[in-house]
Amino acid sequence: QPASSRGCRQRQLGMPEITRQRQRIDTLDGAQVPGVLTELVTGLASSGAADCRERCRLVSYAAILHGATLLPALPSAARGIVRQLASVDNAMRDDMLRMLGSLAKHSAPGREAGEALLVPILAALSDAPAGSPLHSGT
Repeated sequence: QPASSRGCRQRQLGMPEITRQRQRIDTLDGAQVPGVLTELVTGLASSGAADCRERCRLVSYAAILHGATLLPALPSAARGIVRQLASVDNAMRDDMLRMLGSLAKHSAPGREAGEALLVPILAALSDAPAGSPLHSGT
């Protein structure tokens, strides 16, 4: 069932909240950045489509602003994102995949991208249950 039709939702990100989150991202020091990434990624699938899009944009913004500072949190974030992909609609899935691309581009340059993003993504895909949209069928 797509997340957009679920009853369980996190607090919606209205414009004042989005602005507050951007300001928060602007002022983060290096030690705080991974925690905020985890916070934004957690529950993407349980938010509505518009909220998911804004969370994805905030994560991309954090990646552009803080770059490799996000590297320690990328493996768990990537696993969490992939697990959520199976339960979202196509629009949310596209937003989440664009966000992964932004994380790869801005946070994990070169070989580090494979270690921080690709390995956890492949592991999450191989752990997907049979019959899941993410299961490879092998």
